[in-house]
Amino acid sequence: MQRVKETESVCPRCLHRIPAVVDEEGGRVLMRKTCPDHGPITVVLSSRSWYYLGLADFYRGLAIGGKKEELEYNFYVTMRCNINCPICFTNANVTKYADPSLEDVGAMIKDMHGVRLCLFGGEPTVRKDLPDIIRLILRSGNIPVLYTNGIKLEDCAYLEELRDAGLEEVHLQFDGFEERVYKVLRGKPMVASKTKALENLEALGIPTVLEYTVAHDLNEDQMVPTFEYCIPRPHIRGLFFRSYVVMGKAGLEHASSVAIEDMIDRFDESTGGRISLRSVFELQRLLYAFYKLVHLRRCHYSQYTFMYRTPGGGYKLVNELFDVHGIQTALDAFRHRIREGSLLAIPLFLAQVARRAAHPRSLRFIRDALSVMTGKLVKHEMFSYGESGVSDRLFIVGFGAMCEPYSFDFQVADACDRLQLTDEGTQMMPYAHLELERRSLEARENPEEGIWLSCG
Repeated sequence: MQRVKETESVCPRCLHRIPAVVDEEGGRVLMRKTCPDHGPITVVLSSRSWYYLGLADFYRGLAIGGKKEELEYNFYVTMRCNINCPICFTNANVTKYADPSLEDVGAMIKDMHGVRLCLFGGEPTVRKDLPDIIRLILRSGNIPVLYTNGIKLEDCAYLEELRDAGLEEVHLQFDGFEERVYKVLRGKPMVASKTKALENLEALGIPTVLEYTVAHDLNEDQMVPTFEYCIPRPHIRGLFFRSYVVMGKAGLEHASSVAIEDMIDRFDESTGGRISLRSVFELQRLLYAFYKLVHLRRCHYSQYTFMYRTPGGGYKLVNELFDVHGIQTALDAFRHRIREGSLLAIPLFLAQVARRAAHPRSLRFIRDALSVMTGKLVKHEMFSYGESGVSDRLFIVGFGAMCEPYSFDFQVADACDRLQLTDEGTQMMPYAHLELERRSLEARENPEEGIWLSCG
């Protein structure tokens, strides 16, 4: 056994803050902690220590961080919802919440500019004034992004109204193609609803990201078919796989959570090793270096692979367009120089990247990377699928997990790249979710008091 670090976590039963250690043992990464009231808890963070610890060490070595005002903001515009998901981590339709008025929204965003405001719930489309909220956000110089279950998007006229109001991007909850999955995760069959929403989004050309909740032994087998569905449809710009977490209504046991490495492994055999742990590992290290160059704060619990669509429904991974493997030695040198505080770290690294990029197949990747960097450094803009200038041939696949009570690590939470917007200011998302979970726990113990979320 090797001690990786000491940190702090919470007890998953009472949510009290307690000391924790992270150990490497037998190829696995374990978090161990003991609650004075509920005893010892051991959580498996990873079954592949080389992957988990390799990325964590590189991430910490670069000291990735950025200004809070440059981040994305989650904005809960309501806690009402038109369905009752058995796994809802926000306890929608249970949480007591005063919907912020248009005047409240204007006051909350008056000092913001160029940030992504992610409209959450509950279900944001239950608000009749959602088009007005979108227009208000757009007029303020910010980017409105809708997170939705898609039920209201079955009405193409309604979706057109949102688009005309200025909606730039939609993140659609999507958990596969089998009704048995939706009955477990969402409490009702929804395949037809999801399909119709996707057809309307495609007809109107609205950039779309699918948000896929992965639960062990439930819908892991639907991950690759969903990926294959997305590739030939350029309006779908991203597919994010996120592990089920035991928060809010929960509904399933902790054993239903899925490690990032296990999600990625689902693609290894089906893609002939093109999308593999090694390919994602090497690209993620390059992305960490990119974050450092443009001063972006990003969580290492979210990992990505990028690809370009090719004619006929195929794709080319960025790893196949740019020599990601060959740049790994340069990345190690970059991290070492950053740790040493060398002023030559960035120019030497960029020179090595330029040499690797001097190949025609790399031009598309370099062009899109420069587009994002220009928007970030010159225009001070957040990345947007609708307005970033990145080709719709680019497709992003993400793998991630939320900070949840079993694996909560305060050192990791402090590096979160997203804030929650409230009328009382802002709060980093892991702490906002933890606070909501505390209120949920109190409500279960005192049901007559309900759960209050102050955001309006």
